[in-house]
Amino acid sequence: CFKEVDEIVCVQVCFKEVDEIVKFVNQVSEAPFQIDACYGSYMVDAKSIMGMMAIGAGKKVELKIYSDEGVGSLEQLIRTYAA
Repeated sequence: CFKEVDEIVCVQVCFKEVDEIVKFVNQVSEAPFQIDACYGSYMVDAKSIMGMMAIGAGKKVELKIYSDEGVGSLEQLIRTYAA
């Protein structure tokens, strides 16, 4: 059930508007690896629209990407929202 990965990529992002969160979640939901979003003491699944909306827009969020292959095709998307 659990896959052990050797690499965790951490990056700071900021979504200015709710629409950016929706667009982000729609695109990362296709990723074959786990992505968590951390804000303060909260950690949510970055592929979850409810979790990401709970954090909200206008905040610096740390993404933790659990992948041995790096971020792959999501690199440009992540750069778009880099804080």
